[in-house]
Amino acid sequence: MVSQIPPQHGTVAVGFFLLFTVAFVCYGAGDLRTGAHRWGLFGLALAAVHVGGWAVWIAAGTPGGLALPELVGSGCVSTWILGTAVRMW
Repeated sequence: MVSQIPPQHGTVAVGFFLLFTVAFVCYGAGDLRTGAHRWGLFGLALAAVHVGGWAVWIAAGTPGGLALPELVGSGCVSTWILGTAVRMW
């Protein structure tokens, strides 16, 4: 049985994924400005990977029912969190 996804899911998901991509860009730019070039490029690269995942999904005809760009985005967030944790350690 397939469950129904509430209509608010799309709005919340788009907001979440859009805002964390903006956060990658902000953190990356901030790191570059403070001389942490490696981490700055890391954040900007994650933003590019996430946007690229959405672009590929859209170019493929946005297959319904597949959350592939969300999977890519979640992987980017997880990678950034782990990288930040290692950096702070």
